[in-house]
Amino acid sequence: MAQVYEGLKDGDFPVRWGSGWARYGWPAPLFAQQTTSYVGAIVNFVVNDIVTAYNVTVFLGALVSTFLLYIFLRFYVGFVPALLGAFVFHFAPYRIMNIYTRGAIPEFFASIFIIAILIALYLALEKKRLSGYLLVACSVAGLLLTHPFMVVVGSFIFVPYGIYLLWLDRNYVILKLITICLMLGIGIGLAAYFLVPLFLEVKYLYYGGSLSHFTPGHFLSIERFFIDSWPYFTADDIAPRGHFHIGGILEGIIIVLSIGYVIYRYIRHKTIEILPLLFSLVGTIYILMTLPISDLLYQKIILLGNIQHPWRMLTGYILVPPILLAFLLEKTGYKRMISILIIFIIASLRFPELYGKNYTAYPEQSYFVTDDNMHGTNMNTIWMGEVRDYPYQREKVVIVEGEGTISELQLENSQRRFVLTSENVVNIVDYTFYFPGWKTYVDGQEVPIQFQDPAYRGVITYQVPAGEHEITEVFTRTKPRLLGDVISGISLIFFAVLFTLRERISQIIPYVQK
Repeated sequence: MAQVYEGLKDGDFPVRWGSGWARYGWPAPLFAQQTTSYVGAIVNFVVNDIVTAYNVTVFLGALVSTFLLYIFLRFYVGFVPALLGAFVFHFAPYRIMNIYTRGAIPEFFASIFIIAILIALYLALEKKRLSGYLLVACSVAGLLLTHPFMVVVGSFIFVPYGIYLLWLDRNYVILKLITICLMLGIGIGLAAYFLVPLFLEVKYLYYGGSLSHFTPGHFLSIERFFIDSWPYFTADDIAPRGHFHIGGILEGIIIVLSIGYVIYRYIRHKTIEILPLLFSLVGTIYILMTLPISDLLYQKIILLGNIQHPWRMLTGYILVPPILLAFLLEKTGYKRMISILIIFIIASLRFPELYGKNYTAYPEQSYFVTDDNMHGTNMNTIWMGEVRDYPYQREKVVIVEGEGTISELQLENSQRRFVLTSENVVNIVDYTFYFPGWKTYVDGQEVPIQFQDPAYRGVITYQVPAGEHEITEVFTRTKPRLLGDVISGISLIFFAVLFTLRERISQIIPYVQK
């Protein structure tokens, strides 16, 4: 958030360079999840305190996701069941863990767009509204920009739900599928400015040396879905992050009750409650995907393995018990009594956990100039060394060979300008980690950058001839970034046309309401 804020303040958009990241600067905004970074940066323009901006962003994520789940539940149940379902979701253990222990705000935000996709599918396929199809595009784009691999996690819930809605009304199924695929394409296109360079330029990082990033051994046990206490400091903690995850005893009981209810209805009344059955199966699959039994799937399916940790399936799982609870509560005549009981249980089990764990107070400036690559050493470029081996420098741009003077130095987030005066050839070091896109111009003419000098490994160095010269260094668009920008621009225009002409389009499409 701090790095994007600095970039926006200097006029960069989209922001792709973080001048204060990892001491010498690194393209953190190029690889970091976009939605939360920009929301937090924009909030910081108002509050002017990056920690407060972070807290406000978390609050907005919690508020919007809970409200959207309430909206989705109201499509099927009354006020009280929908409100209780949203309440249980709001205080799910994994949400508490992501806020107060892991600080995993992009994963926390992903719930907004997974729920938005469910709402969009309902509006498109059940209510036959063109706006629902357009919302599919926006929600998919939002999810990709928030946490790309949460699309894999979310697909376990929104794909079965979409199939269910298509099964309910089997008219124009092929056309509906084509339209949804078109909206998916637009959504992916809207996020292309981030996705294209993300996937094409990761090869410059140690991380990009492997296709699969599955972390073996990070499975849960079935007991984790039937307990409601967890430690915040374990032997497996990563820095301040606790990695003891649970599903919650209340959520586990709801899954079991829902499965029992479906079986009871079938045995007693020979009827099948489709939605409780559907979400019970989805919840069961989510549980299985967190257990060691699914290890082979993660190893063989690269897209699945790239969620890294199987417990990340909890992002989707936490949506299922609240939905099932709302459905079950709708069937009983004791809504208020049950609601009071569950609120009391949540208050007893979850409220005591609503405080920050493992946190340390840092000076605000430490978020603008980080001491390390906070994404991890494997996200360093393959021509860099360990960040902590590079000492802080008083001056950003320095003459290291030859005699000369630097004047009129202007340092911005992604560019530098200065005047160099020298009587002989000089070598310049800019204490900035090189990444493709950096270009240096001497009097408007590009000069080659050297970034593999053993004395300045991974750092921008170049040579300037004698005389007085105007020097410009700028972080430019590479071909992948330009391609992504073009695709996003075209997709945005296409979406804007569809939105503007939605009334006319709805008059000629037979499977939407006129």
